[in-house]
Amino acid sequence: MSANDTEDAGGGAHNQHQPLEDLSSSHIGKRLKSIYDEIVSEPVPDKFTSLLESLERAEKGRSNG
Repeated sequence: MSANDTEDAGGGAHNQHQPLEDLSSSHIGKRLKSIYDEIVSEPVPDKFTSLLESLERAEKGRSNG
């Protein structure tokens, strides 16, 4: 194995030009984006929507009073 070879999760070796830290950061970034995309696509809970509407009404009441 050369200095540029790293072992992947399956135990196989492959040539990489990036340091292992960069590869880990890239993998973490992709996984976080995937999780974020899943969460963003979920519907907003009714309780949260109700709370936002109540806050908007209270804010409008203060600006009118």
